[in-house]
Order: sequence, then structure tokens, then C-alpha cells
Amino acid sequence: MRLLGLGNIAQVKPLSEEMAVDLAADMLGEAVIFGVASLCLLLEYKRQQRKDANKEDVQNQRLLGLEKQVSELTLEIEEQSTRLREIYRVLGAEKLLDKSPTSDELPQTIIDSHSRTVLHVKK
Repeated sequence: MRLLGLGNIAQVKPLSEEMAVDLAADMLGEAVIFGVASLCLLLEYKRQQRKDANKEDVQNQRLLGLEKQVSELTLEIEEQSTRLREIYRVLGAEKLLDKSPTSDELPQTIIDSHSRTVLHVKK
């Protein structure tokens, strides 16, 4: 403590009333400035938090909309797939009811769209 100068008791000169008033006014002014600056920082922080929360809400709403759109499109694709299978089934059944085609009516190549297999028909 002696190294820091805290061990020795020093005499403090009494302040005049005018100097004490000036010192108190300076301290009060500094405290007001510090308080206003702290309040400004706090308000700016809260404003930024609200702005970020609103931005996140907008992004979440957009994401939910996109997810809904993807699920609707998936359902539509499934419905169209079902309709296509039904069309293929009906068309296939009609071909079976017709007379068997002659060799002139047979196609030269048959392409399977699912497996991408190409069949060459020989006459």
C-alpha cells in the first residue's frame, strides 16, 4: 500500500464554496451527458433488435410461402402422374381391343420412356 501512496494520510485542502459549486456543476453536467449517451445507445440497440426481428419474420414468412408452394407443386405433379398413368392404361386397353396390327403398321423403333430402352423391330 505504501508503494501506491495509500498508506500515508495526506491533508486535503478545503474547497471554497465557489469551487465546490463549480465542481458539482461539472460532475452533474458530465452525469447528464453520460445518461443521455447511455439512453441513446440503449434505444439504438432496441431499435436494431426490432429491425432484425422484423427482417427475420419476413424471411420466415417467405420461407413458409415457398414451402407451401413446393408442397402444392408436388401434389400437382403427383396428380398429373396419376392422370398420365390412367391415360396410358386406357390407351393400352384400347390397343388390345383393336385387331392386331399388320407388319406394315408396326413401328420401326419403340422407346421405353422410363428405362430409356430402345427396341428395334425387324420385319
